[in-house]
Amino acid sequence: DKPLPKPETIFIDKRNAHAELKNENSFRFLAHGSITGIDTLLDNLVVNKLAKLSNEMDINIFTDNIDKKLREKITKNYIVGYEGYSITRFKNSSFIKLDNSKGGIRQTDYNQWIWLLDTVKNIDSDSLFVILPKPLNFTDKLEEKLFLDTFKKLKEEKNIDIWIFTNGNSKDFKVEAQDGIRIVKLKSYPTHNNIDIWNDIRYMVFTVNDGYVTYEIKNVYEKTRDRK
Repeated sequence: DKPLPKPETIFIDKRNAHAELKNENSFRFLAHGSITGIDTLLDNLVVNKLAKLSNEMDINIFTDNIDKKLREKITKNYIVGYEGYSITRFKNSSFIKLDNSKGGIRQTDYNQWIWLLDTVKNIDSDSLFVILPKPLNFTDKLEEKLFLDTFKKLKEEKNIDIWIFTNGNSKDFKVEAQDGIRIVKLKSYPTHNNIDIWNDIRYMVFTVNDGYVTYEIKNVYEKTRDRK
């Protein structure tokens, strides 16, 4: 008899859950990949909806460039992981923006590494969100390992809840756990015209409670049930 194939391991993430805001340090933020190519009537309707959702949040994250039409409509703070590096502190959390658009941190701007190592050494936050405009797939695999090891060490030493956000594709959002660090691939807005508004247009909401982070993947447009 042939051996039975091993069943696929299904990752059920306990962090994928709704959570209420618990105190004055709690907050929520919307997260999405790049949003570009806004040129049709549907695109503009979606931008209006996403802007409304963003303005209901405390802060917003976009891993890559977003269309000017959306920028102009967002009134709340937002971080775009596109060009340059910086740190933003919000309540008891920190948001680090890095640029890997040329295949890695060093290849894009080696000064980022010097700045990053100094920044994480002095960081004092309950949770940390790292934002990259491109996937976590460096040309130099040793640099990619060093990048991940830097945050693994930080988590071990300071017990910080660490999340790394990268720009993904236009298909869906994806969350993976590696040694206690969660890597989030954020869906980009679809650039094709054959869009299924019920399934293709989604976003993520993160809730931060005293360093404990949970998330939900939501549809921008919800189907309403027929009433009898």
